Amino acid sequence: LNLGGQITVTALQPGITYEDTDPISPAMFAIGIGEDVTNGVTVSGAIRTIHAPYGILVSPTLAGANPSDIVFGPDPTSGFGFTSSGSVLVSSLRAGFLTTALRFEGANISGTDYTATVQGGVSLGGIVSASAIEADTTAVSVGAGAILNRIVTGAAITAAAAIETNDDDTDNDGPYVATAIQIDAGGSLEQIENTGTILAASSGELGSAY
Repeated sequence: LNLGGQITVTALQPGITYEDTDPISPAMFAIGIGEDVTNGVTVSGAIRTIHAPYGILVSPTLAGANPSDIVFGPDPTSGFGFTSSGSVLVSSLRAGFLTTALRFEGANISGTDYTATVQGGVSLGGIVSASAIEADTTAVSVGAGAILNRIVTGAAITAAAAIETNDDDTDNDGPYVATAIQIDAGGSLEQIENTGTILAASSGELGSAY
């Protein structure tokens, strides 16, 4: 599965003024995958979401009425089950809206546990970036039931949580966390190989970064 070109998903609709609209109804994700991909997934284009919680979501919950374990087989050339040489960018429009650029997860559906396995691991040769305003934001998230043996990155994995600059209410300055790579309880990631940049930054007195 090759995801090329430019894919942009936004919560903004043409012809509508959002200056005084809060909250804004969010989009969901740019790419959602809930089934096996035999020869892996390759992102060669630019994927962007504006005010959506995910850029790319891999989850058994997306399989509809017949969920199953998800397996991304290795690409015959690279050997990775997920490869990105393009970009995955997510951002929010309002304070308090959580964002995640790339999320792998399993799920418990009707009492049955399902997993998401990326054979050969994840190769990130392009930027993966998440940002939010006074809210948690994560660039790469490995959720419970996700099985990745490694992440190899030679580009940039970044997460940034910012304070709302036009907000005079200091009570809204946190707590919120920016995380570059997060591994949830029940998630499996054996190795990270980094020759690029892994960066998390957070502003505001109650903001944190990991």
